[in-house]
Amino acid sequence: MVGKPDNPEDYVPIQVGEWARGYGTVYVPREMWAGLRPVSRAFTFYLPDRGRFRLEFDLPVERLEP
Repeated sequence: MVGKPDNPEDYVPIQVGEWARGYGTVYVPREMWAGLRPVSRAFTFYLPDRGRFRLEFDLPVERLEP
């Protein structure tokens, strides 16, 4: 299980869920978030020993509040 980072100011908290169901928060490093194209609507990442994950957003990244 992964928890809240020790230095949360270095991460963008993303609330994840679907159909008004909240599953939790994913913390994306700010430098990775800044590297996304403004029109991106998805973010794919890999966690060692957990696999590959894809977050899809309702809005383009530029319209989300980090």
